[in-house]
Amino acid sequence: MIASSVFIIGCAEEEEPDIAFRDEYIGVWNCREITGINAPQTYLVNISAGSGVNDLIITNLYSNGTSYDGVVSRLEVRISPQSSNGISVSGAGIINKDFNQIELDFAANDGSGADEVKAVLTP
Repeated sequence: MIASSVFIIGCAEEEEPDIAFRDEYIGVWNCREITGINAPQTYLVNISAGSGVNDLIITNLYSNGTSYDGVVSRLEVRISPQSSNGISVSGAGIINKDFNQIELDFAANDGSGADEVKAVLTP
């Protein structure tokens, strides 16, 4: 029984694809805001590699031209609370298994109150 447990665990580990998940996020994305004060609106967002192996730089989120830091954990991305050019942003999203759509929920605040935004990013 112990041998079969080791075999099952070993197989499960081998099934995990060896993918650099961060690289799947890197590129220019068409961001379509579905909810929020400015919705519907569409603009381009550039996602580039940050300094750490799981770090991203997200530029032009909320169509404001500034950059925010993100962190990837497999299929999820997190934007911890931070400010750039007077706009505070925080949120999280998930990329689909085909790596061609990111669903992102974030809050943006320019000092006039939080704007809760749901956006879909596609290549």
